[in-house]
Amino acid sequence: MKINLFEFFIILIITIGTVYLWYKYKLEFVTNYIIGGGVLIFLCQLDFLGWEGSWGKFGVLILLFMFITYTLLNISTLFIYLFKNKKNKYFMFPAIMFLIIGIFLFLITDVNITFKWGALVRLFLAFFSLQFYTYYKKHLRIEQTENMRKN
Repeated sequence: MKINLFEFFIILIITIGTVYLWYKYKLEFVTNYIIGGGVLIFLCQLDFLGWEGSWGKFGVLILLFMFITYTLLNISTLFIYLFKNKKNKYFMFPAIMFLIIGIFLFLITDVNITFKWGALVRLFLAFFSLQFYTYYKKHLRIEQTENMRKN
């Protein structure tokens, strides 16, 4: 994959703008979606777990499937805000949606098993890594600073 200097600067500006929005305005949902989408594209380019780095004949369909399932995972995080105690329910809805995607992938699609595991690993790495980070930033770090202030 070749990239020229102009495309590199556009990607760099978008990345810096996204990170700025993430830290300045606390827009975790939008920025997690954008950053995780970039991570998902990067992971789909790597050669592991039954995937070749090149897209091949069905590359656009694979990427479309990955982004649809990634979008469903991100939408499932919105259900967290229906409850008052968000800390206890933070991973419940995304985990349920991930299990539904996994069941759909294993029972309905007709591809080899390494491809199915590769898709699930890529979705897990792209989504849950940012989910764990925002959980730590929102809940665990706040508790640690409050405990340090009390002592």
